[in-house]
Amino acid sequence: MKKVFFLFALSLCLLSTLTAQDNTLFNHKGRSGFFVGVEAFQGRLAGADSYGATASVNFIVQDVYFGLYFSAAADRHLLFDDEPDYFSLMHGGLNLGINPLQRHMVHPYFDLKAGIGALGVSNILDWNPLDPPNNEYWEVYDNVFNLNFQFGLEINIASWLRMNGFYSYNKVFDTDSPNYSNADFGGGFWGIGIKVGGFGSYWCRNSYSSRWY
Repeated sequence: MKKVFFLFALSLCLLSTLTAQDNTLFNHKGRSGFFVGVEAFQGRLAGADSYGATASVNFIVQDVYFGLYFSAAADRHLLFDDEPDYFSLMHGGLNLGINPLQRHMVHPYFDLKAGIGALGVSNILDWNPLDPPNNEYWEVYDNVFNLNFQFGLEINIASWLRMNGFYSYNKVFDTDSPNYSNADFGGGFWGIGIKVGGFGSYWCRNSYSSRWY
């Protein structure tokens, strides 16, 4: 787990260094900026319908962005039902993405999130809503490492506003929850999001044209 996290941080540093060298006196002005992103998503945790949200703060260097994120998800039993039989997952860490065609109005992007967090599992042993003092259930909170791979499409609404739709695959490591494995809490999620910030631009000059990218 520590090796994966170290390699992720190292790749972030190398990418930001390489892209920062794209500035020249006679070519383009490099893209730089920042944005705040908020996403809502839906999928399944341990076979149960689940819902969640992610917030992130990111810095842009050319076509690469990197920053910090926090994400939380829970199944419908915790969110909508009055039963202590649920799964929840919260994690936060580093975010690294690439957005190579962002000068186009609609464009793809790729995103990797790596972080640490907590997995909550509660199962009913004996539940009677009419007799709460005698209800029996067990509850476990487990420290985990989380990787999330995301692919999405983004639309430029304004110079400071973008919206995105995405599919992501989540992978959980190091869970010790009774009766469950890492695979039970991994899987696909889909969602939508919004990004607000200063996304930067290129001013490209050549012998044929001068235009914004």
